[in-house]
Amino acid sequence: MAADPLGTKTAEVYRGFIEAVNQHDLDAAARLLDSQRYRENCVGFTHGLVDWEEAKASIRQVWKGLPDLRVDLHNVLATGDVAVARGTVRGTATGRLYGAPATRRSFEASFFDYVRLEDGFRSSCRSSGPSRSVTAR
Repeated sequence: MAADPLGTKTAEVYRGFIEAVNQHDLDAAARLLDSQRYRENCVGFTHGLVDWEEAKASIRQVWKGLPDLRVDLHNVLATGDVAVARGTVRGTATGRLYGAPATRRSFEASFFDYVRLEDGFRSSCRSSGPSRSVTAR
């Protein structure tokens, strides 16, 4: 991949990945990452670093409990092969989530991501969100 000092390509890949997840299209998301190198640590949803197969299983589990899950991005800052993003995750608990019964309540939580690209493909992600920002409605 050609040098991308401003991170334009990095930001596009990150936004494209989030949009694919919002559309429940993991095939489209997979086209934006290197499945051999991909590692993700989504605090609260994965047990440490997981590969792409485990990350897909985790998001599918979340979709069972929160089928309308949506990620809204507020800021994406990128430079070179790194992007940092801040956003809000929203959804309604209409199904079982990790064994908990459906509450039929909506929620939102703030989060941030640190994403790294290698050779133009998403290769790692660290996600986190302070628990006190979770709001049940």
